[in-house]
Amino acid sequence: MAAGIAQLCVQNGIATVLVDGSLEALGRAETAILRGLQRAEQPGSFSLLRKSTELASFRGCDTVIEVSSESIESRKDILRKLDALLSQDVLVVAATEVLPIEYFASGVENPERLIGMRFFHPAPVARLIEVIRAERSSAQTFAAARQLCERLGKTAVDSKDSPGFIVARLSGVLPREHALAGAGKRDTGDGG
Repeated sequence: MAAGIAQLCVQNGIATVLVDGSLEALGRAETAILRGLQRAEQPGSFSLLRKSTELASFRGCDTVIEVSSESIESRKDILRKLDALLSQDVLVVAATEVLPIEYFASGVENPERLIGMRFFHPAPVARLIEVIRAERSSAQTFAAARQLCERLGKTAVDSKDSPGFIVARLSGVLPREHALAGAGKRDTGDGG
C-alpha cells in the first residue's frame, strides 16, 4: 500500500520521501511505482520521489503518512518517533484499514496533529479516502487532511473513529442484510 500511496502523491505533483528500514523493500516499491507511473503515462513524476532507510529523512516534510504493516505496538513506536522528530506543524497520518486511530494517538505526545486516512486499493486509482478524526485530532489537522485528499484528486468521506470505519463496516453488514432479506422470501411459483 505504501508504494501505491507514494505513486499517488508523485502523480499529483507532491515531492515524496519513501522510508523503509529495508533496502530490498525500497527497491521493490521503487519498481512498482515506476511501473505504475509508466502505466499512468506520467514517468516524469518519478523525479519527485526520494527513498531512504532513515525516519530523519522526513524532516522538512509538511505531511507524513505512516503506512507500516507492522504490529500495533511497532506502529505506535514509529509514530512516537515521528512525533518527537517532526515540527509541530506537520500533519501526521496513520493509514489504516480497521484499527481506530485512538490506538495510535494514545502513544504520542501531540495527538492533536494525528489523523487517520483509509486509502483504498489501488491507491492511485480508487476515488475514495476515509478521513478518520480521532477524539483528540484538532480541527486544523482535520482540515489539512481533507485538503490533502483534494490535492490528491480524491473524494474524502468523514468517518468516526471506530473499528472498521464506514466501508469495512458496510461490507460486513450489507451481505448479511441481503442474505436475511433473501431468507424471508418464499417461492410463490410465479417467478417473483
